[in-house]
Amino acid sequence: CRGLLLSGPPGGGKTHLIRTLAAAWHLPLVYVAAGQGIISSEVGQAEERLRGVFEQAREQAERHSPLGSSLLFIDEI
Repeated sequence: CRGLLLSGPPGGGKTHLIRTLAAAWHLPLVYVAAGQGIISSEVGQAEERLRGVFEQAREQAERHSPLGSSLLFIDEI
């Protein structure tokens, strides 16, 4: 699976599900809350930050996963 969109009401367990899957599958989890400064009023700044998040997920996969995979969870986007 290359991507997955989870949607549902607040408190529905989406974050818990992702954390549980990461632990069960022994995959590194890169968790980003949308309020952590991804959104920016400067032109190109949000894209640059998102590229950095994807790069971090790739590096985690290469370093810490026997499958060469990681989970990237962007919450509240």
